[in-house]
Amino acid sequence: QTYFFKFIQKARIIYITIILGIVMSSCSKDFLNPNPTDQVSTGDYWQTQDDAVRAVTECYTFLGDFDDRIFLSCATDDSYSWSNWPLDIQFAGNGSATANTGTFDHFWSYFYSAIAQANNVINNIGKVPSNQITDSLRSRLTAEARFIRAYAYQQLTSFYGNVVFTTTLMPSDSFPVTKRTSADTVQQFVI
Repeated sequence: QTYFFKFIQKARIIYITIILGIVMSSCSKDFLNPNPTDQVSTGDYWQTQDDAVRAVTECYTFLGDFDDRIFLSCATDDSYSWSNWPLDIQFAGNGSATANTGTFDHFWSYFYSAIAQANNVINNIGKVPSNQITDSLRSRLTAEARFIRAYAYQQLTSFYGNVVFTTTLMPSDSFPVTKRTSADTVQQFVI
């Protein structure tokens, strides 16, 4: 009986040692600070020509908001909105829209997302090493991002008049919604 208990004690010590060894070897210094797996940081991203092309391609996704834009005519006398589906454009059409009407918020945030993506390209494409991208491709991609940013600003000034004007990336918590630039100034920049 004592032999059995000694065996169990030794087996328990071996078992605990193995478990501790596995646990200790699986931990690393970066265990609590891993890199995000669902996104790429700006420092890691701008390394190749493909990174630049992908970033500009993402800018083009903002040119395809036709599902919502097609209903804008319901705010005019060109067509009639029989309901608020899929947008609450009916309120704009009958004159009861407020600043909180979702249609206005949608286009505001949509075009500022396009501007943010374009500014990301314009401000960071220079980080791609020269041996990874040709000067002509870098210039073309920059021009494409500038065009998309200009288009977004043209749409914003058409919808809202004076708008927030920025050519740099801004964190959303420091976005100066109350500081607006005149539509004329923004349109001159676009031209």
